[in-house]
Amino acid sequence: MAVAPPAMYGGVMLWLAVTSALGVCLPARANLSTSLTTDLLANFSAGVILSVALLHLLDDAQERLGKLSEYPAANAGALVGFLVMAATQAFIPCLFGQSTRTPLLPTSQFDGGSTLASFYALEASISLHSVLIGLGIGFAQSGWTELLVLAMAMSVHQFFEGFALGMLARRTQLSQTGRRLTCLIFTLSLPLGCASAVAAKAAARGFETSSSYLWVSGLLNAFAAGMLTQIGVEMVNHELTGSHAHSCADLAPLVREERPGAAESDRCSPGCALAPERPPSLAHRLLKVSAIAAGAALFGVLAIWA
Repeated sequence: MAVAPPAMYGGVMLWLAVTSALGVCLPARANLSTSLTTDLLANFSAGVILSVALLHLLDDAQERLGKLSEYPAANAGALVGFLVMAATQAFIPCLFGQSTRTPLLPTSQFDGGSTLASFYALEASISLHSVLIGLGIGFAQSGWTELLVLAMAMSVHQFFEGFALGMLARRTQLSQTGRRLTCLIFTLSLPLGCASAVAAKAAARGFETSSSYLWVSGLLNAFAAGMLTQIGVEMVNHELTGSHAHSCADLAPLVREERPGAAESDRCSPGCALAPERPPSLAHRLLKVSAIAAGAALFGVLAIWA
């Protein structure tokens, strides 16, 4: 089999960068006028995130680390990532002085930093995933036909993965600068990984099969899988039940700072409880579950090739 020339790798990197940029920037530009539309797209994104974590990242980590040890190192790495993300979600609101329950997808700017922490962890995990995908593409000894097929599959992968990231950026109400940085980082992550792999191949033959590379990339994949799993579970829980993710009530008295112009229902004193949101109808819940399943199924199919 004739290996694809470096120039073809450059074309693939450019194509994947464009599709990544389209995916991550589209939610900010699209006119999503109805609440139902944004809800369903957020549900779809939650399914994508869970599928990426369990069928792509964790599977890849198990494949890499399974060759090196009989101990389930990939599962252990994912567990550590899950617990680190859960602890981050639990304690950041307290550190920021927020003692009320905080949803992963906020309804106001007074979220104590928990939502931003979740978003940045999601961005770091997905961007790391893209870098590792780029490394895999760059290290692959593929012919031009195989490389084209892989590029087509990965373009769909990157578009919807970026779309999930862009949707959470929209729901998190990032600043204009924050959205631009998100778009830039995600867009460049896969080409950066691919370019690094091509350069490493030229400099050191066999690096991609070394045990050091397999350990580092495998553990990073596993850790990212655990973080994404925790984020995906929180998103699904919030979208389907409307319940909030974490509370500091066990660590500090329930006190919400009075804010000028705040609605009466938005003020809370020790011992009080906020009125629950109106639960969605059965049809709305079915649509949400279907959207989550569609996102998970799409990346489940893509796992056949990528």
